[in-house]
Amino acid sequence: MSKNEKIKKIINFKYIKKGKDTLQKKAVKALFAFLVLMIGCTMLSRAADSMTIPRIKVDTPKSKTIVDEVKAKGVVAKNREEKISVVEGLKIDYVNISVGSSIKVGDTLVELDKDDLQAKVDEIKKNIEQEQKTLSRATEDYNKAINTKKKAVQTALNEMNTAKQALDNYNNLSEEEKDSMMEESLKADYESKKELYNSAVADSNDTVDLDRSLQDTKDSLKIEEYNKELAKLQPLLDASGKIVSEKEGIVTSVVAENGGVTTDTIASIADKNEGYKFVGEIDKSNRTLVKQGQTVALNLGSSGIIENLTIDSISKNDDNPDTLKVTVVLPVGIGEIDESGEIIVSSKSKKYGTCVPLAALRQGDGDSYYILVVTEKETVLGEELTAKKVDVKVEKRDGEYAAVSDGSLGRNDKIIIDSNKTVEDGDRVRLETE
Repeated sequence: MSKNEKIKKIINFKYIKKGKDTLQKKAVKALFAFLVLMIGCTMLSRAADSMTIPRIKVDTPKSKTIVDEVKAKGVVAKNREEKISVVEGLKIDYVNISVGSSIKVGDTLVELDKDDLQAKVDEIKKNIEQEQKTLSRATEDYNKAINTKKKAVQTALNEMNTAKQALDNYNNLSEEEKDSMMEESLKADYESKKELYNSAVADSNDTVDLDRSLQDTKDSLKIEEYNKELAKLQPLLDASGKIVSEKEGIVTSVVAENGGVTTDTIASIADKNEGYKFVGEIDKSNRTLVKQGQTVALNLGSSGIIENLTIDSISKNDDNPDTLKVTVVLPVGIGEIDESGEIIVSSKSKKYGTCVPLAALRQGDGDSYYILVVTEKETVLGEELTAKKVDVKVEKRDGEYAAVSDGSLGRNDKIIIDSNKTVEDGDRVRLETE
């Protein structure tokens, strides 16, 4: 007869009184009272255990395929920033944008002071007019000087020809009519006129000084510069001083201020038509798992998971030397500036025979790890569960499981993955379902 059957027989014992209690009957009563007390103590002990002994959740080792997966958390950033430039020194009435503003083609960014703009345009036109007059006078003086030289050549030529004709006429006279003194005089006059002509021609061809003087005047003028400036200001005046966007994008910086004056740049925008980029961070220890040109996925809040993106660059992180920056270029229309997300890089995979949830893995001394398994033993109060430390060697892990060396755990071992209290090696435990 088993112990449970004996206890049941004693509990179901029917006592029939037939006179005075004998010693045997008293013994039965005492035994019955003792058993009731023991049952009560057992129940009380179990109630106390339920309050003091940690309740645990368990799992068993499994075969799993673990993929080398690296995740890089980060944000969407500008891919290409474009500066919006304007003529410097223009008075500003209103600035209609701020950092983070979404702008479209034709949106008014800044409104300039129209009176100031008109005054500058008028001043430039006046300067151009004055400079053109100066150039006209210099050109006129140059042309006059050239014409004077040409006239001098023509005069010298005419005089030389006249002297030559006089000499020719003398040579046609008869010998009786010729006079040696006259002949010498005519020859001398011709040679003199010829030299004067050659000198006039040489002087006419020598325009270096005149050319230099005219060029110096041109170099001192700013007509071309004024025209370029006018070409920038006149359209602004025609647009009533409004500077509008030629791009669609997000404002990344604003330099202009209400009531201020323009510098060479009034603002910068991230061109939406060029797309954005996502910049994430990984630990340097994962460098071998990430390569430029590698295909990755991106989990982005507004767009969900985007597949088949390519790592554009991997660079050092000046803000954190223990990490690297991983950049992927986003398709046009995907993401918003400063939106958070996560790059998912998956490479080679392998099947492991013994894998446990990461929740079961505990850090030991240094780089060692261990797991707590549940062991059973019989006591006078019944079966008792105890946590036992088992050292393991981690071969690989992903976001959920860790692969440990085969042989350290049995297929049916119950491994502790959670508890309502701290559990250490040798502690009594009870399953959460109990």
